[in-house]
Amino acid sequence: MPIINDLRRNEVYLNAKLTPLLDKMALDPATVNTFQDSQLFRYHLKAIHEDGYAFDDEERAVGLRCVAVPVFRNKKVIAALAIAAPTDQLSRSSVKQIALKLNVGSKAITQELEALDNIH
Repeated sequence: MPIINDLRRNEVYLNAKLTPLLDKMALDPATVNTFQDSQLFRYHLKAIHEDGYAFDDEERAVGLRCVAVPVFRNKKVIAALAIAAPTDQLSRSSVKQIALKLNVGSKAITQELEALDNIH
């Protein structure tokens, strides 16, 4: 059975279409911060969708935080742009600001991809 926590950095990919898959996945803990309750995990996914970014707060590895945003192509998520850093270098209070900067990069990548699509 796949371990959902291996997908933490790519949470931006997950949406309601994956509910049947989520029901089959294990929520095995990687750290004490790993979501093990499926309802709490689903609530977290909803927040990611609403906020437009994912934040891993030592859920996969103790001492490591990650912020990720989606990258689009043809209005579909095709990748994530992320940054991970030790907790002493990536504070919780800086997450929204980092997500905003990552979104700037994501939009630039999306525009480049659209430009490539228009060439062909």
